[in-house]
Amino acid sequence: MRLAADIARVTIAKITVGVRRRQKLGNLRSLAKSIEEHGLLHPILLRHDTELVAGHRRLEACKQLGWTTIPARHVDGMTDEELRAVELEENTERLALLDYETTKARLAEIRQTEAEAKREIRSGPERKSGGRPSEPGSRRDVAERGGVPLATRDRMEKHEAIAEQYPFMQKPGWVQYRVLEAGAKMAAIPEKERPAVATLLDQPAIPPKAAIGIIDNLGAMKPAERERIYDMAKSTDQHVRSNALAAAAALPPMPDPGLLLLIEAERTIRKAAKECRVPGLRPRIEALAAGVKKMTARIEAAKES
Repeated sequence: MRLAADIARVTIAKITVGVRRRQKLGNLRSLAKSIEEHGLLHPILLRHDTELVAGHRRLEACKQLGWTTIPARHVDGMTDEELRAVELEENTERLALLDYETTKARLAEIRQTEAEAKREIRSGPERKSGGRPSEPGSRRDVAERGGVPLATRDRMEKHEAIAEQYPFMQKPGWVQYRVLEAGAKMAAIPEKERPAVATLLDQPAIPPKAAIGIIDNLGAMKPAERERIYDMAKSTDQHVRSNALAAAAALPPMPDPGLLLLIEAERTIRKAAKECRVPGLRPRIEALAAGVKKMTARIEAAKES
């Protein structure tokens, strides 16, 4: 069955895996559970109709679920070098979109697989492998045996560590590449100030991109400017706290709440004057609206002085 221009369902039994660089796939339980709950979000890659190019773990997880067919994207016409680049890009993009909970769960699986690999190293003969030599028992060697590149493992561990240090980065929307970017921006903030920055950003409705921009702005400010913002953020007055966030984002200060209410009141009073049917009252209501307008002008003048 054709699903899209280059995606079709392929019979799993007909797919040939061949020799793969990843010999061990790790624990597939959480991946199978995710596919069962949400479906297969990323089709596997095939060429020559049935030859697997990328997606070995997804294929095996679908087998565990009892699937007989699987969505596959056909990539015929690409050279071996191009296909390796596609696989790397695909893996990198999926990794970048992992959230904290998924990264944490995946790392737990990887650590379990690596623990098993270490036991094999201690009990079995030394393995010989092609490619870049790895000292038996080294981090690289254990990672290779566990089926996860060392660089991938390091990025995941860094993601986990940063998100645990700054819990607001565990919220929805904070995928790996955003967390790593924010962590790099945080490095420009003096270490003793970082908890204050985290407190400032631990508020609802601040999307990751905006939060990263705020961290960047704070890093470029003078220490005295940052200290003033931190002090404002500690206020019990919500308006003051909102202005702390506005200052950190390099935005104009939030308008006085009373001013906003008066502006709305003036509109309401003028509307009441138009709708009033009591003889002689309309001029008095209009005068009341004019008085409110004068009050808003005084508040705006006081703000500018």
